[in-house]
Amino acid sequence: MPTKNSSDSNQPFGRRFSDAIPFLMLSVMLGAGFFFHRGHLPGFEICWFRRAFHLDCAGCGLTRAFLLIPKGQFYEALKYNIASILLYFFFFTVWLDQGVRLLRKQKHVSKFMRRYFKAMGTIVVMVIFAGWVYKLWLHFMP
Repeated sequence: MPTKNSSDSNQPFGRRFSDAIPFLMLSVMLGAGFFFHRGHLPGFEICWFRRAFHLDCAGCGLTRAFLLIPKGQFYEALKYNIASILLYFFFFTVWLDQGVRLLRKQKHVSKFMRRYFKAMGTIVVMVIFAGWVYKLWLHFMP
């Protein structure tokens, strides 16, 4: 007779699949660079901020950089967005954590990983913002 503490195998498929969605999305995002290259990107601007203001937004270049990082082209990725490698590493660690928790059928993030996500997330946001301010400074200063 199943108890309240029974394993996740008793959950309906939809619930187990919804737990795997973040892992699957990160897998596609992190793995896209192995299958695509910059030439596969459309020739039009996908950034509404850049189209509206003719300036790079804070995230401009991340898509192209994320396609270069799995190929080991780190310098080229940094030219597109200074925070790209750090953000890619952050997403990679989130992906690893999600995968381990799915295999172990754990629901909750450990205290250590919560602290890591909070600290690393803050650092990533600060680097993205600093890189954007630097790009704006280069644009407006002669």
